[in-house]
Amino acid sequence: MSTPATARTYARTTALRSHGTMPTATLIRESLLALSVSTALSPPVTLQHRLYRAAIAIVPPTATTLRAIGLQRMESDEALLAAFVSGDAGAFEALMKRHLGWMLAWASQHLPVSDAEDVAQEAFLALVRKAAGLRLDGALRGYLFGLLRIEVLRARRSLHRRRGEPFDDDEVGEIPSSEPSPEMNILARRDQDEVAEAMHRICKLQEQEVLLFTLEGADDKVIAAALDMTEVNVRVVRHRAITKLRKALADPADGSTLEDDHGR
Repeated sequence: MSTPATARTYARTTALRSHGTMPTATLIRESLLALSVSTALSPPVTLQHRLYRAAIAIVPPTATTLRAIGLQRMESDEALLAAFVSGDAGAFEALMKRHLGWMLAWASQHLPVSDAEDVAQEAFLALVRKAAGLRLDGALRGYLFGLLRIEVLRARRSLHRRRGEPFDDDEVGEIPSSEPSPEMNILARRDQDEVAEAMHRICKLQEQEVLLFTLEGADDKVIAAALDMTEVNVRVVRHRAITKLRKALADPADGSTLEDDHGR
């Protein structure tokens, strides 16, 4: 069963799609969100207090806009974020109550609980630091999901290093060319829900994020810095993901593949 927050996100995304205002990567990421997040956990009170204190240390509340903590807020996520930037600390508490539970549940699928709490907090604080100049292409929930995915990937790499274990991209093998792949442009023209379903089904989290960053126009240096990778590994992971999607998006009815869409 969908939560009110999920319903609001779906309505917002549908409206933006109908006006053609959402970039391809945003559409795919929000489809991945719908496929990936179905439950929420009750965040520990200590985590909520820690996150709240950290947030208002970055954006201090103002006496004129401070509201009583605990009031139920009915504004949209975007309106709440704007109110928080203006000094309304209660608006941040409302955002935290709406989103921290599902963020913690999703992160816990990929990390131990203590690490999941840390990355959920860091993703929220990344939003706080960007909030003043943020211009959203889609729903805030989808943007938070993107921040959370990045934090989870970085935490997983750190965890593997501490344990002395290899991570997904540690086996390099043949190094693909750094030239842009025409298949990325073809991928951008495919149905976003179809692409998201295939990515969710057969691509690892890191592969998904490398593809999404590439669709957003980020170069390998930016992607490597964001995901704590080398530029060589970015190319390896992207090539591996495209190879998987080429097979997954093949149409058995007419024998077409991802390459066959070129020039259509």
